[in-house]
Amino acid sequence: MPAHSTLAESDVKNIVQYVLSLKSSNEKMKSLPLQGAVIPIPAAKNKNENIFVLKASYTDNGGAGVKPLSASNQIFLRHNLVDAGELNDVSGFRKKDSAGLQYLTYPTGDGSIKLEAIDLTGILKIRIANASSLEAGQYQVEIRLNDAGGAKIGEGMLGKSGNNVEIKIDPQQANKPVDIFIVFHGSNTAGTKKLVLKQVAFLK
Repeated sequence: MPAHSTLAESDVKNIVQYVLSLKSSNEKMKSLPLQGAVIPIPAAKNKNENIFVLKASYTDNGGAGVKPLSASNQIFLRHNLVDAGELNDVSGFRKKDSAGLQYLTYPTGDGSIKLEAIDLTGILKIRIANASSLEAGQYQVEIRLNDAGGAKIGEGMLGKSGNNVEIKIDPQQANKPVDIFIVFHGSNTAGTKKLVLKQVAFLK
């Protein structure tokens, strides 16, 4: 259980800002210009697991009898490739370990995968990559927003013709970070060799 789980988010931000303000003024980094580019350098190992945190803070000069006002915000940018081992919010799938890597074994019938707070800006396709091919049967794959029964923004079919499927999506319905549900409906898959999920990719 996290410590002080009852603290309001605003109180947590105030505490963090106070702690950061205790640093010596000599340690302050030079402010970035109002325009320009920030190019992150990913770590050499486990590039798919890199998360880039961009935080911006601003404090004005205040005025006569008016204290300076401050504001800050931050965003988290992660890799567009999500390995199966990172997918923990699943229904119907089972974890499978092989050669030090984690995969997800498909359900015989229906199942779903949830990815939280995904920004679909510039994303036109979602690729489902598998480590094996389906010997028989097929899965209808649906991309839905915020719930397994939410608005459908794309669909495709995964069958024995190949082990990958790219699904075109309509990102217009998602104008802010949303939870993405990838829903699978299996048919005629009982008794066949189980399909194994390797990776989910968000593509332009």
